Amino acid sequence: MGYYAPHIPWRARRRQQGEGREVRQVVSDSSSTVGLLCSNSHFFFFRGRHCTKEPQQLRKQMALPSLKMKGMIVSVLLVAVVAVSEARSGRHMRYVTEGKCPTITNKQDFDPVPYLGKWYEIERFDIIFQRGMDCVEAIYSDLGDGVVEVHNVARTAGGNFTEIVGTATVLEPGVLYVKFQGYIPAEYHVLDTDYESFSAVYNCLQLGPERFEYAWILSRSHTLEQETYDHARQVFANNGIDISVFHSTYQGEDCPYVL
Repeated sequence: MGYYAPHIPWRARRRQQGEGREVRQVVSDSSSTVGLLCSNSHFFFFRGRHCTKEPQQLRKQMALPSLKMKGMIVSVLLVAVVAVSEARSGRHMRYVTEGKCPTITNKQDFDPVPYLGKWYEIERFDIIFQRGMDCVEAIYSDLGDGVVEVHNVARTAGGNFTEIVGTATVLEPGVLYVKFQGYIPAEYHVLDTDYESFSAVYNCLQLGPERFEYAWILSRSHTLEQETYDHARQVFANNGIDISVFHSTYQGEDCPYVL
């Protein structure tokens, strides 16, 4: 998933919660939940003040046309500002090209429940707000009522740990509406995933004759098997997306992973 994050200091603490299990909770300085892991090392989900196994509410899809429209309008304005800024700096945006956004096919039977958990970024487009970042990971957990918590973590070009926490709601099959406080909402299109090894994520915003494309190949582990990697890239190609502009993301033992 895209990463547009300021540095948010974090700390870990332990407490008793839920079904009598000890819970390790990672929280930001604003005390908002960013991750939850029960002591038996299995991934549990945070609903209200309880640690539970089955996030049934997450299967409810939510239609938010008004929020979607507002997000699109503001996103267009933001992209215009970014385009002007990049042009003035003389930098070439490889994720900005002339032409219309491609007609894509999302995963129609997408189920957000098995999609929860940790994902590692394997490749991405050369996106301005992620430049210089490596060790990128995303952790998705259930907040109940059809809302997913999005916790993105990365290491900056300067070697600092940075993270951001937001929420996502299901708009339609394979499409989530993602929001981070203080940042512009965006859509998250899951083109394909097997839930266990890879995910192909994409978004495109049309601005006049140009299109702004964002794409990520995610993995459940630090690396992808060659066959799975090739399949993930082919998913983008089959949707008319140029895979030659993908940029590899470093993942390794020296990365500051959260959990």
